[in-house]
Amino acid sequence: MFVIKRTWHLIALIFLVVICINTAFFLLQPGGRVWCYAQYERFQNGNKRGFVSRYYFDKQGIKHHYVVFIPYHLKEKDKPPLILHLHGAGKRGTDGVGQLRDGLATAVWEKKRHFPFIVLFPQEPEDKLWQNDPQMRDELISLLDSTVKEYHADPDRVSIVGLSSGGTASWIVAEQYPDRFSAIIPFSSSCDAELFKSVAQSNIPIWNFYVHGDKFSSGDCHRAIFQQLIEMGFSPHRSELNGELSEEWSKHNSWDFFARNQAALTWLLVQNRKKNHIQQAPFHLIFNQNDSLNWQPLANNWSFDSAGNLNHLSSPENKNVPAVYQNKHKNYDLHFEFKKEKGSGCHLYFYSGSATDDARYLDIGIVPPEDGSGGIVEYPEEQWIQSPDILSQQSFVPQGWNDLRVRVSGDQLTIHLNGWKLYSLKDERILRLTGQFGLAASPEADGLTQWRYLRIREIH
Repeated sequence: MFVIKRTWHLIALIFLVVICINTAFFLLQPGGRVWCYAQYERFQNGNKRGFVSRYYFDKQGIKHHYVVFIPYHLKEKDKPPLILHLHGAGKRGTDGVGQLRDGLATAVWEKKRHFPFIVLFPQEPEDKLWQNDPQMRDELISLLDSTVKEYHADPDRVSIVGLSSGGTASWIVAEQYPDRFSAIIPFSSSCDAELFKSVAQSNIPIWNFYVHGDKFSSGDCHRAIFQQLIEMGFSPHRSELNGELSEEWSKHNSWDFFARNQAALTWLLVQNRKKNHIQQAPFHLIFNQNDSLNWQPLANNWSFDSAGNLNHLSSPENKNVPAVYQNKHKNYDLHFEFKKEKGSGCHLYFYSGSATDDARYLDIGIVPPEDGSGGIVEYPEEQWIQSPDILSQQSFVPQGWNDLRVRVSGDQLTIHLNGWKLYSLKDERILRLTGQFGLAASPEADGLTQWRYLRIREIH
């Protein structure tokens, strides 16, 4: 009897070892791990969180599969923001998952435990495109509305993003349904000036991503339309990526940069449809000779060129005198782009009185991390006030154009560099600022510094 028991124990032990070995081998395979993760999610969440497969029937009774990502931390009374994601032509089909193979879906998977948005991933049929089919666009909006209602999403924080042909479709959908969206982010879309202007005139905030050198999506065209929009009083975001050293397909791919760009996702998170429709003053261009009366006389090493750029040429012999603008607004937005030929970045001076040699002012350094710490310093005491955000400082583009956005409102000063919040200062010293500001190259830098697209608006 004892021998029989030992034999059964030995058989059970061998059986357990075999199971463990097979399980370990299975888990070492990528497909095995994904299957296990999927089963775990299904067991834990009952398919109510994470990537959830859904379907609907259109008016002809045809079944369409789609996917909704539901944030894991979502609670019953929450009203989360929602992103409508439109894929490119290469992911059309009927399987309901092809649209998850690139774009935003891969980034959501990487950080799914903390991703704050509901994301709707519809899929186009193989023989159709949203951009060419009004009925499909109507069905898309019906699906969007039902998803907002079912998951209690915030209707004032519904944004639309799209890549390639889906990017073009996102422009068309936003123009056709301007009251639905808090923001739009197209990636590598086709270029249509009238369409872009129509969306901008609907007060939908825009952040346009494209790649320089993309033969499907002309960077020159996107750049020209951007300038037209700022001349109309708008101030859209744009990210022109350098594709010169990329493979041919990579020159069309701007969506991977967005999907892992925390600044762009944070920007989407704060957009609000109701706030977009609050009446605001248009931006006024101050970057050319037409506004020269409001600039203090420029020193010899400052000039406006034929393209309207404001240029500063530094050398050891030239004194670093700032270009001072006589701004009359106490509360305002100031947006522009700047580029340094070599070396460090630039500085902003915000004056508490007249811009004289002995003036009191805040000196704000916009410099790359390898060239110094930057920071906010009050003169003439040279009192250190604040350091820049280190992660945001990493977004500085050496020898390239950088987007800078300044807001002065009450006792709050906020500065974004390429979409990242570089400075946020709440201080009574901001209340003493007169509105005058100065632009300056870094004192230790030689060579050319340029500013362009300088624009300003009063805020209330």
